[in-house]
Amino acid sequence: MNELASPSDQNNEIIDITVSYDGTWQKLGHTSCYGIGIVVDILTGLVIDYEILSKYFPECTTAKRDLREHSADFSIWYKTHKPECSENYAGSSNAIEVKAAEILWIRSVENCGMQYMNVLSDGDSKTY
Repeated sequence: MNELASPSDQNNEIIDITVSYDGTWQKLGHTSCYGIGIVVDILTGLVIDYEILSKYFPECTTAKRDLREHSADFSIWYKTHKPECSENYAGSSNAIEVKAAEILWIRSVENCGMQYMNVLSDGDSKTY
């Protein structure tokens, strides 16, 4: 990216780039339990970063039912399960794309050393 950067950006630690962003869901409608947001570099077409959000994990649902969600047994089970749990989102399905964008933009400088200055998105994006 340093080679593709403008001369003024080549000496900076953080590179300003233009990206494309879009999100998608496991299924259409407002009831999907899984979604993903993807940032793509406009110049190279390479995926820079992505975030998968999940409102559902089968083991959690079963444990909440069998152990009763607010019981001490569930709390004990959940403490050991939490590090491996992929349930990482608790909002509406409609807002998954927006939340994924927020996560990706926040970590872009730290993880990628890039600052997304301009974004190209499709017309259905709520991330504007």
